[in-house]
Amino acid sequence: MARLALAVEERKLLGPGRVSFLISSRAAQLAHRAFRESVVVYRRAPEAVLFIGSGRVIGLMAGAPGFEDLHLVEYLDFAAPVPSEAESEVRDPGVRRSLSLDEQRFEEILQLAATGTIDAQALAETQALFAHDRQSGLKAYLKLHDRVLQRWRYRCAFTGMQFGPSPTRPHPALGVVAIRPRELGGALHVRNYLPMVAAAEFAWTHGHLALGSEFGVLVAERLIDPELHERLLPLGRLDLPSEPSLWPDSASVAYHRANIFDGDY
Repeated sequence: MARLALAVEERKLLGPGRVSFLISSRAAQLAHRAFRESVVVYRRAPEAVLFIGSGRVIGLMAGAPGFEDLHLVEYLDFAAPVPSEAESEVRDPGVRRSLSLDEQRFEEILQLAATGTIDAQALAETQALFAHDRQSGLKAYLKLHDRVLQRWRYRCAFTGMQFGPSPTRPHPALGVVAIRPRELGGALHVRNYLPMVAAAEFAWTHGHLALGSEFGVLVAERLIDPELHERLLPLGRLDLPSEPSLWPDSASVAYHRANIFDGDY
Protein backbone atom coordinates (compact mmCIF):
# COMPACT_ATOMS: atom_id res chain seq x y z
CA MET A 1 0.00 0.00 0.00
CA ALA A 2 1.40 3.40 -0.99
CA ARG A 3 1.45 6.16 1.62
CA LEU A 4 1.56 9.87 0.88
CA ALA A 5 4.22 12.41 1.79
CA LEU A 6 3.54 16.07 1.02
CA ALA A 7 5.92 18.98 0.54
CA VAL A 8 4.78 21.86 2.74
CA GLU A 9 5.43 25.55 3.14
CA GLU A 10 4.18 27.97 5.80
CA ARG A 11 2.64 26.42 8.92
CA LYS A 12 -0.13 27.76 11.17
CA LEU A 13 -1.07 26.27 14.53
CA LEU A 14 -4.84 25.79 14.84
CA GLY A 15 -4.94 24.24 18.31
CA PRO A 16 -3.54 21.25 20.19
CA GLY A 17 -2.59 18.64 17.61
CA ARG A 18 -4.14 20.70 14.79
CA VAL A 19 -2.15 22.55 12.11
CA SER A 20 -2.46 23.83 8.59
CA PHE A 21 0.27 23.90 5.96
CA LEU A 22 0.38 25.66 2.64
CA ILE A 23 0.82 23.10 -0.14
CA SER A 24 0.79 23.37 -3.91
CA SER A 25 -2.52 22.91 -5.72
CA ARG A 26 -1.10 19.86 -7.48
CA ALA A 27 -0.18 18.26 -4.16
CA ALA A 28 -3.65 19.13 -2.89
CA GLN A 29 -5.19 16.93 -5.59
CA LEU A 30 -3.41 13.95 -4.02
CA ALA A 31 -4.22 15.07 -0.49
CA HIS A 32 -7.94 15.03 -1.37
CA ARG A 33 -7.60 11.30 -2.09
CA ALA A 34 -5.94 10.77 1.30
CA PHE A 35 -8.82 12.30 3.25
CA ARG A 36 -8.86 10.99 6.84
CA GLU A 37 -5.60 9.09 6.23
CA SER A 38 -2.26 9.71 7.93
CA VAL A 39 0.46 11.42 5.89
CA VAL A 40 3.97 12.68 6.55
CA VAL A 41 5.04 16.17 5.57
CA TYR A 42 8.47 17.27 4.42
CA ARG A 43 10.58 20.11 3.12
CA ARG A 44 13.18 20.00 0.38
CA ALA A 45 16.76 20.90 1.27
CA PRO A 46 19.82 20.74 -1.00
CA GLU A 47 20.38 17.08 -1.82
CA ALA A 48 17.90 15.90 0.81
CA VAL A 49 14.25 15.45 1.67
CA LEU A 50 13.60 16.32 5.31
CA PHE A 51 10.47 14.80 6.87
CA ILE A 52 9.28 17.12 9.63
CA GLY A 53 5.96 15.76 10.95
CA SER A 54 2.92 13.56 10.49
CA GLY A 55 -0.82 13.91 10.87
CA ARG A 56 -4.22 12.92 9.52
CA VAL A 57 -5.82 14.86 6.66
CA ILE A 58 -9.19 16.38 7.55
CA GLY A 59 -9.59 19.10 4.96
CA LEU A 60 -8.25 21.52 2.37
CA MET A 61 -9.16 25.12 1.72
CA ALA A 62 -8.22 27.60 -0.97
CA GLY A 63 -5.04 29.47 -0.08
CA ALA A 64 -2.77 31.83 -2.00
CA PRO A 65 -2.91 31.51 -5.81
CA GLY A 66 -1.53 28.10 -6.76
CA PHE A 67 -1.69 26.83 -3.17
CA GLU A 68 -4.18 25.31 -0.74
CA ASP A 69 -4.26 25.08 3.06
CA LEU A 70 -3.86 21.48 4.20
CA HIS A 71 -5.52 20.85 7.58
CA LEU A 72 -4.14 18.05 9.74
CA VAL A 73 -5.24 16.65 13.10
CA GLU A 74 -3.37 14.34 15.48
CA TYR A 75 -0.32 16.22 14.23
CA LEU A 76 3.10 15.19 15.54
CA ASP A 77 5.92 17.67 14.99
CA PHE A 78 9.14 15.65 14.75
CA ALA A 79 11.68 16.77 17.36
CA ALA A 80 14.27 16.73 14.56
CA PRO A 81 13.78 16.23 10.83
CA VAL A 82 14.23 12.74 9.40
CA PRO A 83 16.43 12.96 6.30
CA SER A 84 15.89 10.93 3.17
CA GLU A 85 18.19 7.99 2.69
CA ALA A 86 16.82 6.61 -0.55
CA GLU A 87 18.27 8.25 -3.65
CA SER A 88 14.90 7.74 -5.32
CA GLU A 89 13.27 10.16 -2.85
CA VAL A 90 15.76 12.93 -3.56
CA ARG A 91 15.64 12.47 -7.33
CA ASP A 92 11.91 11.81 -7.71
CA PRO A 93 10.62 14.36 -10.28
CA GLY A 94 7.61 15.07 -8.08
CA VAL A 95 9.63 15.70 -4.92
CA ARG A 96 8.84 19.42 -4.90
CA ARG A 97 5.20 18.66 -4.21
CA SER A 98 4.74 15.04 -3.05
CA LEU A 99 6.21 11.56 -2.70
CA SER A 100 4.65 8.12 -2.75
CA LEU A 101 6.11 5.92 0.01
CA ASP A 102 5.67 2.22 0.55
CA GLU A 103 4.26 1.13 3.89
CA GLN A 104 7.65 0.01 5.22
CA ARG A 105 9.34 3.33 4.45
CA PHE A 106 6.42 5.25 5.95
CA GLU A 107 6.69 3.32 9.22
CA GLU A 108 10.49 3.69 9.19
CA ILE A 109 10.18 7.48 9.07
CA LEU A 110 7.83 7.48 12.04
CA GLN A 111 10.16 5.17 13.96
CA LEU A 112 13.22 7.33 13.24
CA ALA A 113 11.30 10.38 14.39
CA ALA A 114 10.37 8.61 17.63
CA THR A 115 13.90 7.39 18.37
CA GLY A 116 15.64 10.64 17.41
CA THR A 117 18.09 8.88 15.07
CA ILE A 118 19.02 11.73 12.73
CA ASP A 119 21.80 12.97 10.50
CA ALA A 120 23.77 16.00 11.73
CA GLN A 121 24.48 17.32 8.23
CA ALA A 122 20.80 17.22 7.33
CA LEU A 123 20.04 19.17 10.48
CA ALA A 124 22.55 21.84 9.49
CA GLU A 125 21.01 22.10 6.03
CA THR A 126 17.56 22.46 7.57
CA GLN A 127 18.74 25.23 9.85
CA ALA A 128 20.22 27.14 6.93
CA LEU A 129 17.29 26.69 4.56
CA PHE A 130 14.29 26.97 6.87
CA ALA A 131 15.27 29.89 9.06
CA HIS A 132 11.95 30.27 10.86
CA ASP A 133 12.23 26.75 12.24
CA ARG A 134 15.48 27.40 14.09
CA GLN A 135 16.65 29.85 16.73
CA SER A 136 19.11 31.67 14.46
CA GLY A 137 16.35 32.36 11.97
CA LEU A 138 14.01 33.45 14.73
CA LYS A 139 16.56 36.00 15.91
CA ALA A 140 16.90 37.34 12.36
CA TYR A 141 13.13 37.65 12.05
CA LEU A 142 12.79 39.44 15.39
CA LYS A 143 15.46 41.91 14.35
CA LEU A 144 13.56 42.54 11.12
CA HIS A 145 10.29 42.84 13.09
CA ASP A 146 11.77 45.63 15.21
CA ARG A 147 13.29 47.47 12.23
CA VAL A 148 9.99 47.48 10.33
CA LEU A 149 8.08 48.91 13.30
CA GLN A 150 10.75 51.53 13.95
CA ARG A 151 10.85 52.55 10.28
CA TRP A 152 7.08 53.09 10.25
CA ARG A 153 7.07 54.74 13.69
CA TYR A 154 4.80 52.05 15.16
CA ARG A 155 1.96 53.05 12.85
CA CYS A 156 -0.30 50.85 10.75
CA ALA A 157 0.70 51.50 7.14
CA PHE A 158 -2.94 51.50 5.95
CA THR A 159 -4.93 53.13 8.74
CA GLY A 160 -2.26 55.34 10.29
CA MET A 161 -3.20 54.08 13.76
CA GLN A 162 -0.35 54.96 16.13
CA PHE A 163 1.02 52.68 18.84
CA GLY A 164 4.03 52.71 21.10
CA PRO A 165 6.90 50.23 21.38
CA SER A 166 6.09 47.00 23.18
CA PRO A 167 8.32 44.99 25.53
CA THR A 168 6.98 41.77 23.97
CA ARG A 169 7.22 40.36 20.48
CA PRO A 170 5.35 40.09 18.28
CA HIS A 171 3.84 43.51 18.88
CA PRO A 172 0.38 43.04 20.47
CA ALA A 173 -1.35 45.57 18.18
CA LEU A 174 0.69 45.56 14.96
CA GLY A 175 1.48 42.62 12.75
CA VAL A 176 4.62 42.73 10.61
CA VAL A 177 3.22 41.39 7.36
CA ALA A 178 5.05 40.25 4.23
CA ILE A 179 4.14 42.16 1.06
CA ARG A 180 5.07 39.16 -1.07
CA PRO A 181 4.68 36.02 1.08
CA ARG A 182 7.90 34.20 1.91
CA GLU A 183 6.49 30.90 0.64
CA LEU A 184 5.82 32.57 -2.72
CA GLY A 185 9.32 33.94 -3.16
CA GLY A 186 9.26 37.02 -0.93
CA ALA A 187 12.50 38.17 0.68
CA LEU A 188 13.25 38.23 4.40
CA HIS A 189 14.06 41.93 4.07
CA VAL A 190 12.67 45.02 5.73
CA ARG A 191 11.38 46.39 2.40
CA ASN A 192 9.17 43.32 1.96
CA TYR A 193 7.21 43.97 5.17
CA LEU A 194 4.61 46.46 6.38
CA PRO A 195 3.08 46.98 9.83
CA MET A 196 -0.69 46.42 9.92
CA VAL A 197 -3.48 46.18 12.44
CA ALA A 198 -5.31 42.84 12.39
CA ALA A 199 -8.14 43.97 10.11
CA ALA A 200 -5.70 45.36 7.52
CA GLU A 201 -3.58 42.21 7.71
CA PHE A 202 -6.62 40.03 7.01
CA ALA A 203 -7.62 42.23 4.07
CA TRP A 204 -4.08 42.23 2.66
CA THR A 205 -3.52 38.48 2.89
CA HIS A 206 -6.99 37.67 1.51
CA GLY A 207 -6.71 39.99 -1.50
CA HIS A 208 -9.17 42.68 -0.34
CA LEU A 209 -6.48 45.36 -0.14
CA ALA A 210 -3.44 46.22 -2.27
CA LEU A 211 -1.10 49.00 -3.33
CA GLY A 212 -0.83 50.69 -6.71
CA SER A 213 2.39 51.33 -8.59
CA GLU A 214 2.82 54.65 -6.76
CA PHE A 215 1.70 53.27 -3.40
CA GLY A 216 -1.89 54.39 -3.62
CA VAL A 217 -4.29 52.21 -1.63
CA LEU A 218 -6.46 49.87 -3.73
CA VAL A 219 -9.53 48.10 -2.34
CA ALA A 220 -11.76 45.31 -3.59
CA GLU A 221 -15.03 47.15 -2.99
CA ARG A 222 -17.18 44.01 -2.92
CA LEU A 223 -14.95 42.25 -0.39
CA ILE A 224 -13.38 44.71 2.00
CA ASP A 225 -14.81 45.14 5.49
CA PRO A 226 -16.75 48.47 5.43
CA GLU A 227 -15.44 49.43 8.87
CA LEU A 228 -11.84 48.98 7.73
CA HIS A 229 -12.61 50.88 4.52
CA GLU A 230 -13.67 53.88 6.58
CA ARG A 231 -10.49 53.72 8.65
CA LEU A 232 -8.07 53.72 5.71
CA LEU A 233 -5.72 56.69 5.28
CA PRO A 234 -7.78 59.68 4.10
CA LEU A 235 -5.31 60.63 1.36
CA GLY A 236 -5.58 57.14 -0.14
CA ARG A 237 -1.81 56.71 -0.25
CA LEU A 238 0.86 55.39 2.11
CA ASP A 239 2.61 57.97 4.28
CA LEU A 240 6.07 56.98 3.06
CA PRO A 241 9.45 57.64 4.67
CA SER A 242 11.20 60.64 3.13
CA GLU A 243 14.04 58.53 1.75
CA PRO A 244 12.97 56.46 -1.33
CA SER A 245 15.44 53.69 -0.45
CA LEU A 246 13.25 53.00 2.60
CA TRP A 247 10.01 52.61 0.64
CA PRO A 248 8.35 49.19 0.19
CA ASP A 249 9.89 47.05 -2.54
CA SER A 250 8.06 47.90 -5.79
CA ALA A 251 8.50 44.43 -7.29
CA SER A 252 6.94 42.79 -4.22
CA VAL A 253 4.06 45.29 -4.29
CA ALA A 254 3.48 44.50 -7.98
CA TYR A 255 3.55 40.75 -7.28
CA HIS A 256 0.91 41.07 -4.57
CA ARG A 257 -1.27 43.27 -6.78
CA ALA A 258 -1.06 40.87 -9.74
CA ASN A 259 -1.31 37.56 -7.89
CA ILE A 260 -3.19 38.05 -4.61
CA PHE A 261 -5.37 41.17 -4.94
CA ASP A 262 -8.94 40.30 -5.93
CA GLY A 263 -10.08 43.65 -7.30
CA ASP A 264 -9.79 45.99 -10.28
CA TYR A 265 -6.93 48.42 -10.80
